[in-house]
Amino acid sequence: MTLSDTLRELNRYYRTVGKPAEAVAVAQERRQRWPDNPLHVYWSACDLAFCGPVVGRGKPSLSEADRAERQQYEALALATLRQAVTKGFADADRLRADAAWQTLRDRPEFQQVLKEVEAKRK
Repeated sequence: MTLSDTLRELNRYYRTVGKPAEAVAVAQERRQRWPDNPLHVYWSACDLAFCGPVVGRGKPSLSEADRAERQQYEALALATLRQAVTKGFADADRLRADAAWQTLRDRPEFQQVLKEVEAKRK
């Protein structure tokens, strides 16, 4: 198992036990270790995208603080995705299918990144 795999599994563990802040810290560590590798940056973005839904999971409704924290993680995920594209990530099919983006796919920021990736293929 590589260090990248270990960080991915640690991120997944923190999400599973309901610790999104810790999961975000691990995802950022992964991005910082391989900042010029588009695939590693993409994987970090995916890890971050999975963190938003963990905030407030199981609660009947989100508090204002929960909503703000979730929005912060979503914005970080989208910014990291943009970094991956800037570094050379260009797999539009993966963006359309990857479960990490399920909750963010309809957002204009995601759609803009997807259009940029699709344009690179032409």
